[in-house]
Amino acid sequence: MAFTKEATLVTAALAFNLRNTVDAHGYLKSPRARNYFAHTDGVWWGGGESDPRAENCPHCLNIGGTEARCGLIEDRNYDYPTNFLGGIMPTVIQACYKPGSIVDFETILTAHHMGHFEFFACPVAHGEVPTQACFDAHPLTFVSDEFYGANPDTNFPERAYIPRTDFPGGLVMEGDYYSFHHRYRLPASLSGDLVLIQWHYVTGNSCKDVGYDTYNWPTGFYPGDIPVCSQPLPPDGRGVPEQFWNCGEVKISDTCGGPDPTTTTTSSTTIGTGATTSSTASSTTTTTSTATTRPANCATVTAACGLNNPCSGGMCCSQWGYCGTTEAYCGACCQTGCWGVPTPPSPTPPSPITSKPTIATSSSYTANHGEDSRLIAYVGNWQACPTDAQVDAYSHMVIAFGVSYTWDATKNNCDTQCNVGTSVPICNNSNNQALVDKWRSMGKKVILSFGGAGMGGSWSGDNNNCWDYCFGKEEQLSSSLVNIVKNQNFDGIDIDYEYCFDVNGLQSGRCAQRSGLYSDEKAQTFLDTLTSKLRVKLDALQASNGYSRGRYEVTHAPMDSDVSRPDSKYYQILKNRRYDLDFIMPQMYNGVTRPGIDGVDGSGAGAMSAAALFRNIANDLFDGEPNKVVFGFCISDCSGTGSNVSGNQAVAILSDLKSYNNEELSCNGGAFFWVAQHDIGGAWSDAVLSEVKQTAGCSNLSTTTSTSTVTATPKPTNSPVTPKPTNSPVTPKPTNSPVTPKPTNQPTQLPTTAKPSYAPVTPKPTSQPTKLPTTANPTPKPTSQPTKFPSTTKPTSSPVTPKPTSANPTSNPTASRCFPSARKIRLHSITGEQIQLFEVQVFSSGINVALSATATAMQSSTLGAYGASNAVDGSVQSFSHTNEIGFAWLEVDLGGMFPIESVKFINRWCRNPSDANGCLCRLSHAAVSLIDDRGSWVAAKFVGDTCGALEVGVDFPCDGA
Repeated sequence: MAFTKEATLVTAALAFNLRNTVDAHGYLKSPRARNYFAHTDGVWWGGGESDPRAENCPHCLNIGGTEARCGLIEDRNYDYPTNFLGGIMPTVIQACYKPGSIVDFETILTAHHMGHFEFFACPVAHGEVPTQACFDAHPLTFVSDEFYGANPDTNFPERAYIPRTDFPGGLVMEGDYYSFHHRYRLPASLSGDLVLIQWHYVTGNSCKDVGYDTYNWPTGFYPGDIPVCSQPLPPDGRGVPEQFWNCGEVKISDTCGGPDPTTTTTSSTTIGTGATTSSTASSTTTTTSTATTRPANCATVTAACGLNNPCSGGMCCSQWGYCGTTEAYCGACCQTGCWGVPTPPSPTPPSPITSKPTIATSSSYTANHGEDSRLIAYVGNWQACPTDAQVDAYSHMVIAFGVSYTWDATKNNCDTQCNVGTSVPICNNSNNQALVDKWRSMGKKVILSFGGAGMGGSWSGDNNNCWDYCFGKEEQLSSSLVNIVKNQNFDGIDIDYEYCFDVNGLQSGRCAQRSGLYSDEKAQTFLDTLTSKLRVKLDALQASNGYSRGRYEVTHAPMDSDVSRPDSKYYQILKNRRYDLDFIMPQMYNGVTRPGIDGVDGSGAGAMSAAALFRNIANDLFDGEPNKVVFGFCISDCSGTGSNVSGNQAVAILSDLKSYNNEELSCNGGAFFWVAQHDIGGAWSDAVLSEVKQTAGCSNLSTTTSTSTVTATPKPTNSPVTPKPTNSPVTPKPTNSPVTPKPTNQPTQLPTTAKPSYAPVTPKPTSQPTKLPTTANPTPKPTSQPTKFPSTTKPTSSPVTPKPTSANPTSNPTASRCFPSARKIRLHSITGEQIQLFEVQVFSSGINVALSATATAMQSSTLGAYGASNAVDGSVQSFSHTNEIGFAWLEVDLGGMFPIESVKFINRWCRNPSDANGCLCRLSHAAVSLIDDRGSWVAAKFVGDTCGALEVGVDFPCDGA
């Protein structure tokens, strides 16, 4: 996987560099936020499960929001507060409040940048990650400012504004830090044994948030005449204004001490009204509700679900309107899908597994239903062992990782002979054969994963290169891994390779850490040969020991960026070896795809749709076999790419994947996730299982549809009778051209297109370096005879601007037959510089269809008035200009499908045509992608070196030309 304990060093470095560009800091002191509690009570050595991991920067959580509702600092995400051993902290209640009471909050700012505070609440179960929708459903109401007398904002009653440092009489100081004390009222209907109080601080020194111009500012509060903030504010805190997030754990119950919530006091004591404080672990009270009886004082909030909007998959709808499977959702005050039957409640709650209506026949999911609909959990073998409550939903478990190094925080110590141990740890850094045997006896398959980020990664900032020492040692390594499978009773091997394989092509400019042992040819031969040898040797092992659970499984878990294009060398190797593979597990969380934000079939935050990538692999890499592709999710380690996905989000993604393109991918390989450590109590996997299991066994069904016919070369079956491969690799070195042959005049009617759809070339980056493909074979520099610029006015009646239609884009049958058809043309910057263009010209049948009346344009950001539409207005007196630095893009939508012959860009110089500033170089080796009207990539190419070139372009010649 891309996110291991070693990989977090990259994230940490990035977060540190960003954080040091600012100096406004703060934290919630009382009740103690999770990060402040880790600072005051955390231990650096000798701790246990109840000791928080020590925090040395409690005031630095200026990344959060969509990445971490409770704040993020380096590798420490306080949505998941960790203990000294790396597990999840037990609940530590910091205060106990009565519902509806007025409570006191103390906050500290170590640097003061004005602005305002907001407080929200969300009831959760232990280990549950809160959603912002839950917080937003329970805002706290500002009552008073005990130190400085700020008045409420009638338009924003949740805000507490803070004074300037020149406030008359000065600010209250705690040492060198600024102290604040505010009182808020809790929602009267809110209660729970564990409620998170979210503190959100929006600074006011760089811009003014919405509402600042209408607030009645007291003396000494107004932040000054500064610009108005762009809305919405940066959702993760990256940008201006700077923001901070903290969460404190409290209990809200009528059993808490303090005055009755209906009584309002004016006491100015620091802590007291409506609260009792505590720093001990909470105790929980188990309650049970029947299907027909709910306590009279229960809330009926409708959010993601409600009384008239039940959850899918048999999940329970909690009193706060959210779906889940634990006591917090299914017990007291549950709205729909609740545990129990219309009989008096039993003394203890029913088991979540046997009582939920959708799981009636088995208490545990297994791998025995067939080669589809898997639910695969990666188990970090340095992390805690998963519990039975987690394991019950898994069909497969992948032990991560077998490696050929010893870990070091600075740089892992590689074994120069690529030796691996005779056994690997299972969990808790220990070998536990009894646990493996137990899981297998429950019907699970247990697979060993070799590799991971600690062996070396292709992204900037990684310095590990242990893969280099394994090149050429495929025979030895494959034997060692198969012996481990034999000795530890595993069910197969996964290769988790995230390193270099094409630095002279797609990965140009990356993998600076590689040694003199590396070459592209060695890396590609290694991947190909190791896969082949594992298949041969595992088949031989099966023949000798009578293994009876299908065949030993061989799989890879590539990053989405490494298989996003069919001309990727890694993609081609996997395709050539598809009969040796049982399935593959693309990691849909490295930034190229962002299904958690875009949905499964959308793009925007990601460079391409996850459904399009999944379909490419299913139909082209494999032979129309979606059951051999397992969709990869990340629960919480992937904030660097904005790719963390909740259980409910994963359910929606998988459901939409099944319905995509007329249910073409409905019988798919299921889901895997990183990592079991974050599947707290099995809540994530229980939710996802409700969707995955609905198609269990679908690959065993014998069905005939109108899109399938008998062919001369039948599709390989999914059963263990797959032919045994040859003893030597068929293609030790991948060819430079795609492996898939050109379709004949009578194509087989598989549910795929004859010409494979292409993935995008360049993913949109995030804070963590995305593994981006770069130029392979740049298009030659344009000739010195530029075409004439178009006229300065957009034509209206000329044949140049016919209104396109998808049914009949052109009357030229040759063009329709020979050139790839597309609706959109997307240009991606590779250099990280801005894009500035006079014009984009898109030629179909010799006509520039970018001047069509239906053509529009958009871009990743806009500088001033230089919008994307200027690039398709037919005038070189205007130009487009993106504003961002870092992998900008511009996209032209033709309004219909056209056969695309070529695309030309009229590049804009800086200041004068001689381009002394080198702005013409900004487009060098940029990627040009063609996208059809369903959002799938159909072709992609690179422009060449654009330095000094006023015109650059790419051709998309006829097939075979």
